[in-house]
Amino acid sequence: MDFRRIQWIFIVAFVAINTFLFVTWQKSDSTVTESSQRNANNATTILREMKNDGITFTTPSSEEAEGYYASAKSGLSRLRAGVDNLTYQDLRFNATEMTSYLHQTLTVSPKKPQTQLNRFVKSNANVTAGDEYVYSAELSKVSANEVVYVQKVPSGTIMAPSGQLRFRIGAKNQVISYTQSYVIQAEPLREKTTTISQQKALIWLYQYNELPNSTKVLWSKLAYSRLLRVSDNNVYVPTWFIALKSKNTDNVVIKRVNAFTGAVMKSTDSTTQVTNSSSSSGSSSSTSSITVDNEDDTATTGN
Repeated sequence: MDFRRIQWIFIVAFVAINTFLFVTWQKSDSTVTESSQRNANNATTILREMKNDGITFTTPSSEEAEGYYASAKSGLSRLRAGVDNLTYQDLRFNATEMTSYLHQTLTVSPKKPQTQLNRFVKSNANVTAGDEYVYSAELSKVSANEVVYVQKVPSGTIMAPSGQLRFRIGAKNQVISYTQSYVIQAEPLREKTTTISQQKALIWLYQYNELPNSTKVLWSKLAYSRLLRVSDNNVYVPTWFIALKSKNTDNVVIKRVNAFTGAVMKSTDSTTQVTNSSSSSGSSSSTSSITVDNEDDTATTGN
């Protein structure tokens, strides 16, 4: 057979294969685009339905993020070991956390309490491992008499009760005490995985009938929450924390949505009475109830 003829056969075959692959890719790309457009249209429709149901919210982001399945152990032993370094405090321990009652007065700004508390937290004489916590503006908004810090871990923070530092604020903006929980040996269990977007978390919460009519979405935050307990280890998963407030009451509810699966994370609820007191000793106080979807180990108004 003529060599040139063979060469042309290969060229024609090569072009035919490439044409086939290009057409296949175009169809695939078109399918993905159409699917994305369909999803976007569906999301727009559902968000419109939510607004028609009296649910108010700022436009949620449709961008995805990344996170780990992570493991960690209770660090209560670390807190006990740090007792000797703490000064001017009375300490109490239970099965999961430590509470400290301060001897000295610490007054904080009602608008920016973290300004004074950041300095307090960083001192080893005041808080054990304080440099591993960061101020949570979201959780601190839940209660007028509590300021919350959350523990930092690889790729994020633990917004759950098992890794929190909560300051109780009394009259005249004085810190009365703080309660601390802590985890150790926090490390990823596997490679990073893509999480669902803020938009999807909110939509799925609505579709699971966990977002009542006439509700205001105060904020939503991606952080870590405990998924399960295996022997001495806790397994944590990226979680969308979504704060809801009914327009008819003062109740604030924080829902949790698994940021990998989209499932609403159920657990024992806790209710805490919160007193909002003015700085004037003669002023009256109002009491509101905060209900929180919680981990099953600790009750707190911050989660």
